[in-house]
This record gives sequence, structure tokens and C-alpha cells, in this order.
Amino acid sequence: MTKQQEYGEPSLTSPNALVNIALMPFSDSSLGKSLILGVTGASGAIFARRMLQILEADQRVGKIHLVISGSGLKVIRDELELDVSRSAEIPSALAAQGVAKTVYLLDSDVGASIASGSYPADGMVVIPCTTGCLAQIANGIAETSSSAPPTFALRKDASLCWQCAMHPSIEFT
Repeated sequence: MTKQQEYGEPSLTSPNALVNIALMPFSDSSLGKSLILGVTGASGAIFARRMLQILEADQRVGKIHLVISGSGLKVIRDELELDVSRSAEIPSALAAQGVAKTVYLLDSDVGASIASGSYPADGMVVIPCTTGCLAQIANGIAETSSSAPPTFALRKDASLCWQCAMHPSIEFT
């Protein structure tokens, strides 16, 4: 049994859907919204898959920049049992379907368009988000293509959403 079969696919129509689609207003632009989807090394690759599927299906989204950290690629490989050796095939493999709007960018490419504070992204989703990535976002540390855009989103008052993964050793009292 694969991890995907074990945990099941999140449902777009369930009351616990990942995204409240109504929060993202329609854009007047014919090109649609430009969003960044960051995937870090936290457990929960199935949620990254579902988010990519949702964004690909949403008519309000015109372009998706997909950036995955090195540890995120390892988690995707292990949890979804995907071959991540060919960069060009990663978006389609992660979405488990063909993609039309998604552009894959290397996390190590600090010269990537999305790593610039002047890039006109409408928002960013980091899912799953490691606590290390969350700490970088909170402290304005922009070392990679997955940690730079969130800090710019906060400065430009753009939408930023993250799903922080829980570690078994973390306890709340």
C-alpha cells in the first residue's frame, strides 16, 4: 500500500478543503493571478499534490511557479513514490496529471525571477512548510528560491499562506 492510498486524497469538496477558494478574488487581468507554490521537506507531500491540482484547475490562476527544496524532493520521492530525477517532469508527476500553467524553478537558483523582490507575484503558498522555513520567513532570511518569495510577499502585503507540518517530538501543553 502506498502512502497516498494509506492516507487518501484530500477532497476539494470536503468541508476541510485545503483552500478557501473564495478568499482569492477574481482578477481583472486576462492573464490571471501569478502564484508561487513552495514545497519544503516536511511530511505531507500529498497536500502539495492537491494544492497544485487545485491551482491548475482554478480559472483565476494564470501562472504557477513551483519551487521545491532539496529535502522537499526527497519527501515527494518517498511519500508519493515519484521519480524526481528529471526536472522537466516534476510538475506533471507531482500533479499526477498534465500541467498547463506550472513552471518549475530550481530552489538553488537565487537568480530566478521569483527570488527578486520586484517580481509581480500575487501570492505564495508553502505547503508543506518546515518549521525551519517558517523561521526563515519570520526573520526575513532569504537564502533560496523557496525562502525569498515569502519574505517579499510579507513586505509587499501580498497573500502568503503556509501549512506548517508537525513533528512527532513537538508537544503543545
